Amino acid sequence: MSDCQDLPREARELITLARQWIPYGRVPAELVFQTFGITEHQFVDRLWAVVQGTRCDPHLVRALSSTYPRRRPHWAAPTTRGSSPV
Repeated sequence: MSDCQDLPREARELITLARQWIPYGRVPAELVFQTFGITEHQFVDRLWAVVQGTRCDPHLVRALSSTYPRRRPHWAAPTTRGSSPV
């Protein structure tokens, strides 16, 4: 893959599948499960773990970001910047 460094097979497969489905909005959950045996949320989490650990092309990263937004951890508290406590 010319957009990222040499990656392990599963990492390449995650990025390749995600990239192929960018024009269609995202990979269908059923296909994610059939291919990797994981949920759609797990797919997005793994995708970003892989992308963050590589030097992927910035254009690809932007396209992935718009299609597969990074999820905030469920335990993360909402930010309240600029809001008053009252």
